[in-house]
Amino acid sequence: MAAKAVSARDKLRNAIKDGLEQGLIPAEKTDDVAKTAQELVAPRQAAEARIKAFMEETGAQVVEADEIDVSDVVDLYFASQPPFEASGNKKAEFPDAIALLSLQSWAGQRGAKVLAVSQDEGWKAFATSVESLCVVDDLAQALSVLQAQAEAPEKAAQKTLGLLKTGQAPELEEKFRSSLEWAVQNLDVEPAGDSYYYFEAELSGIQFQHYELVEEETGKFELVIVRVEEGELVCQAQVIITATVEASFNLRQWDSVDREYIRLGSTSASTAVEFEAGALITFSGDPQDPEAQLAIDHVDLVDAIDSVDFGEIEPDRGDYYYE
Repeated sequence: MAAKAVSARDKLRNAIKDGLEQGLIPAEKTDDVAKTAQELVAPRQAAEARIKAFMEETGAQVVEADEIDVSDVVDLYFASQPPFEASGNKKAEFPDAIALLSLQSWAGQRGAKVLAVSQDEGWKAFATSVESLCVVDDLAQALSVLQAQAEAPEKAAQKTLGLLKTGQAPELEEKFRSSLEWAVQNLDVEPAGDSYYYFEAELSGIQFQHYELVEEETGKFELVIVRVEEGELVCQAQVIITATVEASFNLRQWDSVDREYIRLGSTSASTAVEFEAGALITFSGDPQDPEAQLAIDHVDLVDAIDSVDFGEIEPDRGDYYYE
């Protein structure tokens, strides 16, 4: 998060600098804008504030790492027991070992079992020998495990999505499509490409084109129940999305004499992409009635694309640029 905040800060400062250079900012506002660029929140401070807000909103609890015995960590290290590997850079596994032993201690003190989400093989291997810890690959799977009574809600969700796909519920389909379109337009996608020149890329927009719900078999959608509450059901369905991504590229070339980058102008590009993502759908209605037709409140996207390759980037020869 801190690294992304650093990138966002640099892009914002560059955008403000370019805006000032190109005269896009009114003269009476230039001092205020320049001052704003210098008074941005420190990236790490911004990341910590976001984490704090998340903790407060979700009621999350931090498991402290000060109750474990350091000798236990050392014993795992020298015995090459999970999460430490028998070979390779075992030192990198110390944070994992501390986290796992802390969770084990926390669960043991409370007579509880911890369900953890990680794709790390060391975590999975450690959990196989610890009764109080279970590790699964992704958040949707973990939440699904917690929803033991998910059979009726899944039937209701399957029925509702079936009506949507077959066109028997046009208002439902329109709500799903418009929500999906909004989610696609708000994806945080990084434009990428190759060029002989140095360039700065900026996403111009993403235009949603088409979607298709993924089916495990005919008439049955790939679905994971995430949360069931009274009057509400949240599930994750897989969806294949087609969209058009547009970006602009500001190109510069290094001048070895003046030792500075010379602006070459800008160019824009668009490309069609197809990607699979998880559609996190919030339904309203009675999730315990398997015959119910639910309503869609909103749709979020998870595990979507985070970058798009635009191929070779060159200056627009029809544009004005400096030699």
